[in-house]
Amino acid sequence: MQNNFPSSTLKRTFLVLSFCSLVSSAYAQYPVIPKPVQEKADALLADEEKRLHEIWVSNAAIIKEEAKQGKPYLPWASYPKDFVQAAIPAFPGAEGGGAFTQGGRGGKIFVVTSLE
Repeated sequence: MQNNFPSSTLKRTFLVLSFCSLVSSAYAQYPVIPKPVQEKADALLADEEKRLHEIWVSNAAIIKEEAKQGKPYLPWASYPKDFVQAAIPAFPGAEGGGAFTQGGRGGKIFVVTSLE
């Protein structure tokens, strides 16, 4: 059986198809957003920013008061070790990274003896 296509033609065809798929996938990553949709999204975002700003302003006094009591607001904190640690566990028997996190004191403790 004789090969009708030389290997150079197959290589060239494969190269062209690969290039076309790369160009089409790169083009698909950047959709065109219609102007009315973008305006609606911008309006929703502006309303949400305004609402969050009002909440922040109304709670600023509480945040400042807690900072004076040794519990500062840390927007970058993502782990229990990032927060100010307490000298005693958060609750009796607390273990792990959040065992000495502030809070949890003074509440009721419920002991679960059965899941029925």
